[in-house]
Amino acid sequence: MAYAVAGPGVGQMHICSAGHYPPVVASAGQPAGLAGVAPGVLIGAVPGAQRQVATLDITPGTLVCFYTDGLIERRGEPIGDGLDRLCQAVTAQPPDAACAAVMAAMAGGKPARDDIALLMFRRPPPGPQ
Repeated sequence: MAYAVAGPGVGQMHICSAGHYPPVVASAGQPAGLAGVAPGVLIGAVPGAQRQVATLDITPGTLVCFYTDGLIERRGEPIGDGLDRLCQAVTAQPPDAACAAVMAAMAGGKPARDDIALLMFRRPPPGPQ
C-alpha cells in the first residue's frame, strides 16, 4: 500500500509506503526516476510499526506515476529491469496520454498475467490549460 497527500498549489506531495514500490516521477526535460520513498513494512506485519514519510517537490508540469506490481514484474526477469522499462516509458505529459504510453510500453497487446493498475498525478504546468 502507498498513501500520498498533495494539496492544490502547495508544490509538495507527502508519501508513505507499506511495502509498495516507489512511484515514478517525471519532470519536463528530465528523465523519469523512482521517487526516494522508503518501502516500509507491510501493514499488519509489525503491529504499531512507524513508517517514514517522504516529501517530494512537485514542480509545475511534473507527473507522478503510481502502479501495481503486475505492471513491472515478469517471471524470470530481475525486478530492476521492469522498473527501468517503466522509468523509460513515463514522461511529463497529460495523465491520459501518459497512461496510454505506459500501457503500450509495458503491457503491449499481450494478455496480463497479473493485475495492472495505474494512477497518474500531474501538477498543471504554468499557462493556459
